[in-house]
Amino acid sequence: MSESDEVVALIDRLIEEHRVLNRDIASLEGVVNDAGAIISFDKAKEIYVPGRVGAKEDLGKLDELLTNIDEGLRAHFGREETGLQTAFEKLGSSEMAKGFHTLVLEHDGLRDRLTEHDKIRNNLFNALKGSDEPDHRAMSRQQWEAMAYDVRAYIMQSRKLVQEHTIREHGLFTSLRELLLTEAK
Repeated sequence: MSESDEVVALIDRLIEEHRVLNRDIASLEGVVNDAGAIISFDKAKEIYVPGRVGAKEDLGKLDELLTNIDEGLRAHFGREETGLQTAFEKLGSSEMAKGFHTLVLEHDGLRDRLTEHDKIRNNLFNALKGSDEPDHRAMSRQQWEAMAYDVRAYIMQSRKLVQEHTIREHGLFTSLRELLLTEAK
């Protein structure tokens, strides 16, 4: 198998991962790419509803979900970065290589955002102090609900950013794939 064939096979795999976005994901197990993460972000915002009884349990579910998203996105980004960087630089046009570099910078920003999710989530856990209600000595109910709604907004924005990123990746990956297939003829 030639280097071009290997790159085309990897691109096909990554594009298939992006197609997961169009499928109905019934469970979080196996969320290993950014397209799956988009759907999972939607689930995350529905899991945690501020003021609902069972907030601590919901935060536990949210924690598990965001951990899965984090691990899945990091693994997916790693496959893209290690498997395609050389291909874009060596086999693609200079414009494609620059485009890929921009996507890698977006990966860094999305990784930073995932790290920020951890900080926000930890603030919510710390506010609960072992119960379903916030520790009112630490903050008022209004402060707690404002913080909780901020978490939901942050999750929804993260979903939007991952979705937009996936669309850009799909376009660039498809362009390299078509170039390699055309040159192979």
